[in-house]
Amino acid sequence: MASEAHAPVAVSVTGDTSTVASTSTAASTPSAGCMWARNRSLEFPDNRLTDEETKCLTALKVYIKENPLKPPKAVERFDDFDLAKFVVVEKCDVKKCHSRMQKFVNFIALYKLDEVALEDVKKFFVNDLQLSSLAPTLDKEGRYTLFRDGGALLPSQINTERKSQLFVKGAFAMMDLVTDTIAATRKGVVNVTDMRTFGWKNFDRSMSKKSAAMQCYPVKYTRMLMVNPPWYMSAMMSIAKVFFKKEVIDCVKCVWIGKNVAKDEMLFTYVERHQVPENMGGTLTQSYQTWQATKMGFEPTIRANDQPKKGPTAHQPNTISTVED
Repeated sequence: MASEAHAPVAVSVTGDTSTVASTSTAASTPSAGCMWARNRSLEFPDNRLTDEETKCLTALKVYIKENPLKPPKAVERFDDFDLAKFVVVEKCDVKKCHSRMQKFVNFIALYKLDEVALEDVKKFFVNDLQLSSLAPTLDKEGRYTLFRDGGALLPSQINTERKSQLFVKGAFAMMDLVTDTIAATRKGVVNVTDMRTFGWKNFDRSMSKKSAAMQCYPVKYTRMLMVNPPWYMSAMMSIAKVFFKKEVIDCVKCVWIGKNVAKDEMLFTYVERHQVPENMGGTLTQSYQTWQATKMGFEPTIRANDQPKKGPTAHQPNTISTVED
């Protein structure tokens, strides 16, 4: 029987219960180190933990005191909400939580993400990458589904340290938004990738290694659908297995759109039409920018060319910021 969900006793990592950020019920403005959430309180209904998760959160704080992160000051970037996300994703395994947190800290330091402004990220995605900017959607279970055009991103577009830094910052910003509550984190995320124009030009070992390193972020993928992949997809997966965890590889499933497709291999067996764009037989048209503005409580600034176009090769800007200077 599932444990009753409730808010945990607020005990900060430093032991000062008066400074725990998660006890605030106001909409939060994140510091440089916190993962974004509109409400960070663990008393908020969508952020309530189970009994087991509550006990693990307390145990994790004790473990961090006894086994400080490196550098020790890194712990200051995490509040109760952040810690709870690690607890949920690692299924209450304290040591795994600690290990993932350390990798998260190392990754942020490696790419110096705290020094990156989201306005710079927005300009990079708009002017350099020009990726599809369709909004995440919710499935029947309330999980977020992320759609992307696999053929739109070329490794050559992220071939410098600065470009890698901007790309990673943008990816983390997206993950913040689809795991902005504990309930959303617990449900996990579904990825749908249009592979119809994907080829070896889009595949790179260093890119795979970078993507694998980003698994330090506390998010779990419940399914990763590859739509109409090329015939040599198995060869790419063999390379990817070197970098990605088994649980990630196990989430990958190849599906197809078109005629004479078995039901268990049909795209629409796993997603609804509102979750994919019109060029795949769906109805998704909302832009990422509009969705993000609503999510974060900003007033959107939308240009005419930000709207998704019809056609399998229509690549649109993927904007990270919702306001213009």
